[in-house]
Amino acid sequence: MAWGRNQSGQCNVPAPNAGFVAVAGGNSHSLGLKADGTIVAWGDNSYGQCNVPTPNAGFVAVAGGGYHSLGLKSGGIIAAWGYNQYGQCNVPAPNAGFVAVAGGASHSLGLKATGSIVAWGNPNNGQCSVPAPNANFVAVAAGEVHSLGLKSDGSIVTWGYDLGNVPAPNADFVAIAGGEFHSLGLKSDGSIVAWGSNGAGQCNVPAPNAGFIAVAAGYQHSLGVGPPAPVGACCLSNGTCTITTAEACTAPGIWQGAGTDCEPNPCLQCQVTMIAPNGGESWPVGSQQAITWNRTDNCDDVVRIELLRRTPGPSSRSDIYRACATIAVAAPNTGSYAWMVERCGIGADQYKVQITDVAAGASDRSDGPFSIPGEQQLATLPLGREIVTLPLPFRPGSPIRFESRESGPVRVTICDVLGRRIRTLVDGPLGAGDQRVRWDARTDGGEKAPSGIYYLGIKLGDRQMNSKIFLIR
Repeated sequence: MAWGRNQSGQCNVPAPNAGFVAVAGGNSHSLGLKADGTIVAWGDNSYGQCNVPTPNAGFVAVAGGGYHSLGLKSGGIIAAWGYNQYGQCNVPAPNAGFVAVAGGASHSLGLKATGSIVAWGNPNNGQCSVPAPNANFVAVAAGEVHSLGLKSDGSIVTWGYDLGNVPAPNADFVAIAGGEFHSLGLKSDGSIVAWGSNGAGQCNVPAPNAGFIAVAAGYQHSLGVGPPAPVGACCLSNGTCTITTAEACTAPGIWQGAGTDCEPNPCLQCQVTMIAPNGGESWPVGSQQAITWNRTDNCDDVVRIELLRRTPGPSSRSDIYRACATIAVAAPNTGSYAWMVERCGIGADQYKVQITDVAAGASDRSDGPFSIPGEQQLATLPLGREIVTLPLPFRPGSPIRFESRESGPVRVTICDVLGRRIRTLVDGPLGAGDQRVRWDARTDGGEKAPSGIYYLGIKLGDRQMNSKIFLIR
């Protein structure tokens, strides 16, 4: 894109305006380098400055002088064309080993791979007299009648028309540019230093003078490229995600922050979908079943799992399912949970399971009811003022429930028919309240206990209870 004074068509980019990778401007002409290594030139052609020499191929850099042009070939050769009154298009031999070019009003500069600078053209103001030692340069720039070279140590060397010394400290520079009678240097910290003629304010770098990554100088103006604005995911109200800057993510869009991505889509709300049980299953009391569900990637790491029991209404369509037990308070949100099936009471044969991502507020439940056949026989045994409840028969993982009226030491053990303790389930302090202990029908050593008679022992403080239980696998 080109804009500004256009008396010679220097702002009329030729079609097709595509595939450009670099641009440069002269007094009244423009140059564009294509990705295929060709140069396109347009604008004032009074001195042939737009007539790119053949073969127009293999270029890797371009530069514009007052009324002349320069192109650097991939082989390190410089091609120069246009106004040549001062020999600014006569590249000195050997024309080889160049890595950068620059053009002044009527002089030219070439940087060699060895770090030396070659200057040719109008020498009247000393702009072609590179100061010694001519070595260790890494960049070149040309003003109207002055020249600049950037050294590998970050210092700038200037020669030609005297615009004053480089402002101290002359260090830490990473890029340079030359205007008509002013110069620019970009520091490694992202600030710009400007010096020379300032009649149009071309040396007044706007605040905040920070974050710049490139500089350029025009006739009596200066330019600095700041870092690209950070981009991130912008969530629209319909759940669509696009990558934008914070400024471009306008309401009702919500910007998710710098560096956020649209994969996975953060704009979609968390969704959980019940797979099983989902209606029609028959899961017997005491059996181990897998509760399964699907989840989207933006859900929390844990879910709550509840068992819902049917409350009859006036018709089957008006039946209400209410939570009657919490299967898991904070189960890992992995999509599967192993459940030792229990019922919520006697006689209710229709249930549903509900999965809830508490953090996101997303939930789903079984589409239809499932049954839990087999009455759960419960034994209630006294333990002082407390009551112990356990299922009969006892199956692996079945719960042993009891209430502690006060906090204190608790010991729960399992012994075989010979009185040998094979498993300690609890041995330590517990708080007051309802307690639930499960025995997975394994010994302390991890071995499976066979079906048969065992003895459950519970000690709450000074109160002791022993009960026979019958284990069925």
